[in-house]
Amino acid sequence: IRFKYKARDENGNLFEGEDEADSRSDIAKKLLAKNLVPTEIENSGVFLDSSRSINIYRNIKSTDLTVFFRQLSAIMQSGVPLLESLSTVFLDTSNNFLKEVIFDVKNRIEGGETFSQALSHYPKIFPKKIIAMVEAGEKGGVLDSSLKKIASSLEKETKIRSKIMSSLRYPFFVISALVIAFIVVMTFIIPKFSALFSSFGENLPLPTRILMFSSQFIIKYWIFVLGAVLLSFYLFKKLSSLPNFKIRIDNLVIHLPILGNLYKKIVLGRIFDTLADLLDSGVTLTVALELASSTTNNLILSRAVFEVGQKVSAGNSLTNSMRSSNVFPVVAINLVALGEKSGDLSQMFYKIASYFDEETDYILSNLMSFIEPILILILGSFVLLVALGVFLPMWDVMGLYFR
Repeated sequence: IRFKYKARDENGNLFEGEDEADSRSDIAKKLLAKNLVPTEIENSGVFLDSSRSINIYRNIKSTDLTVFFRQLSAIMQSGVPLLESLSTVFLDTSNNFLKEVIFDVKNRIEGGETFSQALSHYPKIFPKKIIAMVEAGEKGGVLDSSLKKIASSLEKETKIRSKIMSSLRYPFFVISALVIAFIVVMTFIIPKFSALFSSFGENLPLPTRILMFSSQFIIKYWIFVLGAVLLSFYLFKKLSSLPNFKIRIDNLVIHLPILGNLYKKIVLGRIFDTLADLLDSGVTLTVALELASSTTNNLILSRAVFEVGQKVSAGNSLTNSMRSSNVFPVVAINLVALGEKSGDLSQMFYKIASYFDEETDYILSNLMSFIEPILILILGSFVLLVALGVFLPMWDVMGLYFR
């Protein structure tokens, strides 16, 4: 398809021309590659293919979206119209993939779509929560405020994710080191002792026989072991797409000692934070509950929130609907009851989310005190097995020699 365009360079010089591409976004990318900023591309009704968002979103980080919404909110609060604000943010954005999305969203708005409708073409980048908050902001005439809340919410999620990764980094490195040490010992060290141990006869100590058998098995059948591991991952991924299997796994996850409790508090904190943001933006409670149920992939928690929404739609109170579920802690239910009585559920949801965030921080800060003894036990058991396996036969030979 042929497009006409107008663009300016860094000195403000105007360039006009024509080019062929599949969409206007492709024209924009070509111009950006030439250090030209597109100011106008003739509207031919052809937009960026939404399926490309699947590839684009992988290159757009949460921090990029946070900056995008915060900048857009700040510019609009100064009284600048949406389209002009998007153009300003477009020029200031360093991520070319996000530039492509902003440019296409701007073109869709110029073509007659609302901001929320334009964003909804990129579900992998802008989840339902964001779309609903933008739509509520548009209807209520407080879009700039909604965008600021979205930026704050994204920033909070990024901080929580960063804390989790920081807390799990040390255990990950320790476990990785243990796995590497096990492989090195079994494939390089133990085989060198095997010939010596074999000359001692068949009455070898049990730890030595375990080490020799494990070493020989790994060396001879490592390809099958690797294949079995990969096949297990593949089958697990396939089975996870089956609802009945996924429900069992999700139920197991939230009941795991320590980590299950941590996971549940993180998810519940996100759910109540979403509910607070949506209600504060003007979204109705029933719609907010439906959208909040989609913020987690855990079917147990997701279905619980969705069923609460169904009961509220049928006329039940939120407190009684939550109480009939076994998912929500008593403290959350009691706070919701207070929120319903005071008529300020959104602020109460923020308090509940804050409570779960504090609980999450506490567990994360004490996570190593729970995990460290387990790691020490595993490491000590491995070292003990290797030491006994190597030295027991030698001690037996030395005992025979001194007799």
